[in-house]
Amino acid sequence: MSELTRYLLWVVLAAACSGCASLQTPFDGWFGKSKSEDEEIRRLADTGNVQGPLQRLLSGRKKSESLAPAAGRDEYERALAMYKAGDYKAAERMAEKVADKYKNSPVREDALFLTAEAQFKQKRYSWAQDSYDLLVKEFPATRYMETRNKRLFNIARYWLQDPQYVTADNVKQAEFNPTGAQKRPTVEAQRRNAGGFDITRTVPILPNFTDRTRPVFDTEGRALQALKSIWQSDPTGSLADDALMLEAGHHMRSGNYLEADRIYTILRDEYSKSRHAENAYVLGSFVKQASYQGPEYDPQVLRQAEQLKKSTLRLYPKHPDRERMLRDLRKIETAKAASDWDMVRFYQRKGRTKSVAIYCREIIKNYSDTDYATRARKVLSEMGDPSVPREPPPAKKPQSSEPGRVHIPKDASPIK
Repeated sequence: MSELTRYLLWVVLAAACSGCASLQTPFDGWFGKSKSEDEEIRRLADTGNVQGPLQRLLSGRKKSESLAPAAGRDEYERALAMYKAGDYKAAERMAEKVADKYKNSPVREDALFLTAEAQFKQKRYSWAQDSYDLLVKEFPATRYMETRNKRLFNIARYWLQDPQYVTADNVKQAEFNPTGAQKRPTVEAQRRNAGGFDITRTVPILPNFTDRTRPVFDTEGRALQALKSIWQSDPTGSLADDALMLEAGHHMRSGNYLEADRIYTILRDEYSKSRHAENAYVLGSFVKQASYQGPEYDPQVLRQAEQLKKSTLRLYPKHPDRERMLRDLRKIETAKAASDWDMVRFYQRKGRTKSVAIYCREIIKNYSDTDYATRARKVLSEMGDPSVPREPPPAKKPQSSEPGRVHIPKDASPIK
């Protein structure tokens, strides 16, 4: 019997015994997958028994515990009932106990917030601030963020006694002094602005023992800390730009122009669509200009103030303070000329004539309409520099040879 005959006989016998559904023939690999292989593929592709993380967590518990509330929930509910009933002191004590007892339970977030709310209702604002900060420290994405920010914002406004934002309309810009040393607010001015004077507000090291709504030390610093916490912990929140504007306004009122400038810069760069953006430009240019200390210092701040005022005029061409900003630009030009003239005097004392000549030419080139350009021409003339641009001599009024008679030039045509 040949090999081919044996092979065909074997195939016939195998086909005769194919009553078993799971039997696989040599032709299965040629004409398709076997039925058993299809079933295996369907079994592997079935997702009916696949469990998510929560299902796996619940399946590992006992049936009686799968839907049990978080630990400490009952005690928290009792504290919340006290709060709703108006017993804020008892609610605070109960919520603090829950937060300390169940540190690994989700109920701790609710207990910390309830503690802060109860303290706020009792007007213990410094305690409430600490509790709100602890809440965000442990739960940076807490669902109570918006309410917490509103509370801190109100606390800061109360402590600073600055209920209104500073706007361009509130600022009466003083005469800019090109020599620097801008006038800063006095204690009397702060007293008038705040509606009262308390030395413990202005001297941080003096303790406050009379007003329990304020911190014992440094009321102003704690208020600024609250505002900073709002825009740093929730930079995209609805109160972030408001907190920045209030903080910058307070620094400007206090004469801290450098810090006010820093905050206004953040407002312009990060919150360009804020309702405070226009005032951030106008007031930012004001504090930059006011922070100039005089020609002995780096004039970079003058150039920044100039650029900011020009940007403000381009962005807001119809601003009511347009004329004042144009006058300020002319004053800045004079201040920049004064800065260069101070360098001329410095090099004159050093005896460096070449540097003197360079700065004099720069003044004549860039600030020709100022009095410093006249001084620079005079210095170069005294140095014997033949390239000094001479000023045209002033026109002399013609004088008659006889008193009381009007001089008539010879080439003048007669009056007809």
